[in-house]
Amino acid sequence: MSTIKFGTGIYILREEASRDLFGVMKKLADIGFEGIELLGFFGKEPGDIRRKADELGVKVMSNHINAADFFADPDKVIADHKELGVETLVISWPGNVTHVAGKPEHSDMMKQVAGLCELCVKNGITPLYHNHGWDFDGTPAHFDAVTDHCASAGMQAEPDIGWMAVAGVDPIYYLEKYKDRIPVIHLKDVYFENWNKIGDKEHLPHARGDAARGNFEFRPTGYGVVPNALYAPYYLACRPKWILIDHDLAYDRDPYDDLRLSLEYVKNLLNIANY
Repeated sequence: MSTIKFGTGIYILREEASRDLFGVMKKLADIGFEGIELLGFFGKEPGDIRRKADELGVKVMSNHINAADFFADPDKVIADHKELGVETLVISWPGNVTHVAGKPEHSDMMKQVAGLCELCVKNGITPLYHNHGWDFDGTPAHFDAVTDHCASAGMQAEPDIGWMAVAGVDPIYYLEKYKDRIPVIHLKDVYFENWNKIGDKEHLPHARGDAARGNFEFRPTGYGVVPNALYAPYYLACRPKWILIDHDLAYDRDPYDDLRLSLEYVKNLLNIANY
């Protein structure tokens, strides 16, 4: 437990970050987060972001990049992220390519993504795949197909437990399947009325950034229906270096209060689970 570090993604703060990334970073450091996973550079230079992070005593440990942008200029992407000092890089699946495993274009993209993974590893960066809900459509699921195909190229997994739960799959299955390939676990929590029918796709919400409150809403980790207390021993068994805590919307709540609540809950939960 003592080796786990706690960070947050920037998604919930993306609008504020587009206006004042450094101000956002300071507020997150003040809350007690040790690391930040970016969602792009928000108009800043990688070296400037790293210097600000060093000044604040936080680590920019990762970033998300669309595979199509990576393909466009791989040398610059690698140079930028080495300058930023990231440990990992989340490679996002291009939105214009099918998520249906087995289709020729899917197989072609997996081979290309594997090449990006090899380039990352060659430069001392661990490539990750981060799931959303749609990554579990089809048989085999897109998430399994990509993560398994790219294993020999060095890809590891960043399971998003909240999206797994919303998708109606069992996070424990994936935490056990990729137990030795999970350096980062991403937690988010949600509430929706039909949780007891979570395995029934017909009853799942259309959980997107504009989700209406009531039937479905994002909540601070520990304050929704995702059974993190059940999953906690499996989080610990993966021996992750980082646990990230983030969700998509705070609605009329203060997002920093949401993140503070989440961090406190997760630290306390894992301390108890580790007894």
